[in-house]
Amino acid sequence: MTHRRPNCEHLRDRLAQGLPLEFAAVPAGLDRAIAEGAEDRVTDTVQRLTGRPPISFRTQVEGALRPAVGSYGDGQGHCSGCCRGFLNNSVGTEMADDCPVASSAEREQRRTRVSGRDEWGRDERPAAGRRASAGTDRCGGRRGRSSVTVSAATLAVALFAAGCSAQDNASPGAPPTTSAGSGQPAPSAVSLSVTPRELRGSDPCRLIGEKVLAAFGKVEYDQGNSYGQCDIQLHGPGDESVSVFVDLQAAPSERAASDPAPTPVPRDGVTVYESEGHGGLTGNMNCTRDVVLRKRTATVAISVYGDESGSRACRIADAAAGDVIRLLKTGDLPSARHAPDSLANQDACDLVKKSEAARVPGIAPGERYATFTGQSCSWGGESIDEPHLYVLFQHVDDALEGRPLTIGGRTAAVKYSPADEYSGLLGRSLPSCAVDIEYGEAGPTAEGRTEVVSVGVTGDSSKEALCSRAQELAPKALARLPEP
Repeated sequence: MTHRRPNCEHLRDRLAQGLPLEFAAVPAGLDRAIAEGAEDRVTDTVQRLTGRPPISFRTQVEGALRPAVGSYGDGQGHCSGCCRGFLNNSVGTEMADDCPVASSAEREQRRTRVSGRDEWGRDERPAAGRRASAGTDRCGGRRGRSSVTVSAATLAVALFAAGCSAQDNASPGAPPTTSAGSGQPAPSAVSLSVTPRELRGSDPCRLIGEKVLAAFGKVEYDQGNSYGQCDIQLHGPGDESVSVFVDLQAAPSERAASDPAPTPVPRDGVTVYESEGHGGLTGNMNCTRDVVLRKRTATVAISVYGDESGSRACRIADAAAGDVIRLLKTGDLPSARHAPDSLANQDACDLVKKSEAARVPGIAPGERYATFTGQSCSWGGESIDEPHLYVLFQHVDDALEGRPLTIGGRTAAVKYSPADEYSGLLGRSLPSCAVDIEYGEAGPTAEGRTEVVSVGVTGDSSKEALCSRAQELAPKALARLPEP
């Protein structure tokens, strides 16, 4: 099993040339961008880059913009417009280093992240199953999209917040291409009774006690669209907020070669990889703490972004890591209480056979990329400009978009996404076609939502060829899942 790493440095260089500032100067721009279909484009691109579904587009963009634009309230104390934009969770529209908004892997239906966020709070994980239209995360809910294109500035914002992750959502046991620190991840000094399987079944939003977080501000949770991750906003004094991301992943978050390597620090007998720094665009403090449960197998990643004061991020991260360590040592992990047949308990890599992946033109079926939580898997190239096949699990609260289908007696839809027209900004991107199938009710951590299985194919082929292949594979993938 190999790890995929998106070219985040290339993306960062492209987006850091003043493009986001143009968008940040226009508070009304967010509403207009959404009306013009910006979400569609941005989320699609983010998916390809991160492989994780993002939180809501609006939330991500708003969060990513706040530090740079300031607060634009609705008259009742609520954020509106670009107010929250510069800083949410791994926004696939990263415009600032504090965009801890996580972006989504096929935002066409819902949201993209394992956790390793760069200075913008972007999910730095390679995306298994990322697709242009559909990678990794992290702001809010999904909205309908139109075919209208997005401005380069708007796209830049979305990409920044979404988060490129250098860390691959590797499956348990897969060796990282570049480990945190100068050597292999150090094992915990104490014997922990918690198993990787138990960690995968835990509720990431409850791994850190609300009382611990409340000491730093009002706590606002967002489960996003994927199991195994939690995005939290801490609203502090005045208009200051920070974003906290909790991700269940295989190994400590990787960093770009140009960034300082995280430092392994023993805390109560447990190894924690620590890193901190100031965002290049806003100067805000960002801090990460990766708590290692088992070497190269299971890690709880905690990332704090958007600290304007520069004095809170690491205190929050340290307090959060301490609470996670307490739970790991007692073995009293809060269960997510997933139903036995929930997609949370399935592995996306089990739904496509190697021989079936081999039929997708241009991909090497032996190159497979998985996530610790099993919620996404992709076959083929590592880059967004290479053909690949992916399977992605999500939970959504909106109706499927695209041409209606019925697969295995279930509601489904097929949607084609042409090549990204902003290839000059982000690099060449390929067209993609995905089939989304409603699987069953999500919950209880995502109560009220519907679990969806997405099967997508990206490549240089025609629309007809891509969609035909996706429609051929989708029923086979569905048939390998238990009846909900």
